Amino acid sequence: MQPAPDKSRVAALLLAAGSSRRFGRGNKLLADVDGRPLIFWSAAAFVSSRASELVVVTGPEPEAIEAALAGLPARFVHNPDHLSGMGGSVAVGIGALGDECTGVLICPGDMPGISTDLIDAMIAAFEATGSSRIIRPMLSGERPGNPVLWPRRYFPDLARLKGPAGGRTLLADLNKEIEYLPWQDQGAALDIDTPEDLERYRQAKHRSHSS
Repeated sequence: MQPAPDKSRVAALLLAAGSSRRFGRGNKLLADVDGRPLIFWSAAAFVSSRASELVVVTGPEPEAIEAALAGLPARFVHNPDHLSGMGGSVAVGIGALGDECTGVLICPGDMPGISTDLIDAMIAAFEATGSSRIIRPMLSGERPGNPVLWPRRYFPDLARLKGPAGGRTLLADLNKEIEYLPWQDQGAALDIDTPEDLERYRQAKHRSHSS
C-alpha cells in the first residue's frame, strides 16, 4: 500500500506486548488517561503524523488493545512469545512491514507524551539524511528519548532481535550512525512503568489543561 501524497514512506511500530510487571494489577496500556486508554495517545500521534502506517504489536490481551484503538487506522500483529521480551516484539513488527518502507519509527506503547510534532520532525530529519541515518531525539542533559527511527538497511538486524533489551544493544553498537535531534518536550523521554508514574502524568496533564 502506497502512502497518501502528504505521507512519508516511514512506518510506525508501536510495541504493546509488555507484561506490565512493575504496574501491579492490570495492563498499564489500558489505564485511563483523560478518558482514553493510555496507549491511545501515542497511537493517535502516529496516525496524525506523516508516518505511512501504524503497526501495533500485541502480547497480553490483544483483543483489549485492539478495542482501545478502535477507530484508528492501525494494523495489528501478535507476538505469541511476548514473555521473552521486547526484542522478539520488534522482530515480529519488522516482519510485518512492506517492501515500500524506507524506515520505521519504533516506540514503546507506554509513552503517552509522544507528539505528532516530534514524529514529523524526526521524519524530516531522516529524509534530510537521504533516509540513511538512525534518528533519535535528544533532550536537555544529553538524555536520549523515543521513538527511534531506523533506516531500512537495519531491518535484517532488527528482525533478529531477541530478549528483553530490544534495540538498545544494537543502538550502542551503532552510535556513530545516530543523528540526534535536539528536542525540548519531555514527553519524548517519559514512560509509564508504575501506578505512581501514571498518577504524576495525570496530574501534570491536569495542570497543563488548567493553565
